[in-house]
Amino acid sequence: MAGHAKRIDVILHADQSLEVIDDGRGMPVDIHPEEGVPAVELILCRLHAGGKFSNKNYQFSGGLHGVGISVVNALSKRVEVNVRRDGNVYGIAFENGDKVQDLTVTGTCGKRNTGTSVHFWPDEQFFDSPRFSVSRLTHLLKAKAVLCPRRRDLFHRQGEQHRAALVLPGRPDRLPDGSG
Repeated sequence: MAGHAKRIDVILHADQSLEVIDDGRGMPVDIHPEEGVPAVELILCRLHAGGKFSNKNYQFSGGLHGVGISVVNALSKRVEVNVRRDGNVYGIAFENGDKVQDLTVTGTCGKRNTGTSVHFWPDEQFFDSPRFSVSRLTHLLKAKAVLCPRRRDLFHRQGEQHRAALVLPGRPDRLPDGSG
């Protein structure tokens, strides 16, 4: 949200899991000096642990209270996070809010190839419907476009032939449905 990601891909998989991939800096993977765990683990497991509560990390945030990803983790059967940062690809996984795979280096990438992928399977016991509302997802992406007009957000439903650009780069008045 602070201008580091130029692109965000949102993929609704056939199994009703959702994956969000960005090309930002990548979630921090270094060991937190006070907690002794990787920062990405802290972000996913503790409320208010996101970087928005430190003035040096973000200029602004599109979230409400710094609880978003930790709540997603708590309400999901499984969450898989892959981070591209510092020339490495890191992976960590959670089930029912608990870490089931330690942060490990799973590969390498170019130093400038950075970003984060979060793939999650919501636990239907917490929701009225186990299915994502495509109209709500697209509405949310369009609303975020107002905050980040130079970023390109793409939505893709698995099984469709192509990805649909919901938010065109530039100004919010360039939304495909003319609602901007």
